[in-house]
Amino acid sequence: MHVLILGGGNLVRHVAATMARQGHEVVVVDEHERCPYLQNPNLPGYVLSGGDNLMEDMRRGGVERADLVIGLSFDDNRNAMAAQIASNIFNVPRALCHVGEVSKAQVYRELGVNVLSSTHALTDAVLDGEEDAG
Repeated sequence: MHVLILGGGNLVRHVAATMARQGHEVVVVDEHERCPYLQNPNLPGYVLSGGDNLMEDMRRGGVERADLVIGLSFDDNRNAMAAQIASNIFNVPRALCHVGEVSKAQVYRELGVNVLSSTHALTDAVLDGEEDAG
């Protein structure tokens, strides 16, 4: 499976390394040359330095053949746009968008974006734990 990840922080490092260890072809593109992922040449996958043009970054990362695109940058709007472009323009079978600002999650969902929110996931895990304990 060809996986395109947009972003370069610690979350990207973990997701990309895990996917690569499972045998997937992983390409990471981040617009910040000093991001942690781009600074470590020992991490698996192909790493490209991006820029201000999201569409061009996605093309350079192989979006045309991607099976999965994940927007994991620190910019929620860029992540949502990447997921929409992947789904609606390039017909990528699966596109996900990480959202740090919880208030944006529902808006993006209403736009048809598959949203991942670590805040929601953590809250759900805490609440599930309370139910198990009770």
